[in-house]
Amino acid sequence: ADDGLAYWVSSGFEADGENGASGTASFKAEGVAGMALSLAQTVYPANRPCYTISAQIASEDLEKLSDDSQVGIEVAIEYEDGTTETRFIDLY
Repeated sequence: ADDGLAYWVSSGFEADGENGASGTASFKAEGVAGMALSLAQTVYPANRPCYTISAQIASEDLEKLSDDSQVGIEVAIEYEDGTTETRFIDLY
């Protein structure tokens, strides 16, 4: 988040210049019941055989309000042949 929301599509997130983990800033969102928040970035292939996704998560007073509530990271992968795969990493 050192460059703010440049290169990202945000719905409910903001850059936080005071709480960086690997840099000087991070992204921050406050959940709202019944609302999905998202932060998305498209990464186009380069000359690399693989990619790594890393995240550090902090929360305060986190509470799921229903069995349908989710807290996590959803990753959508599109392969060269056009097929897609979606993975959800549950964080709570």
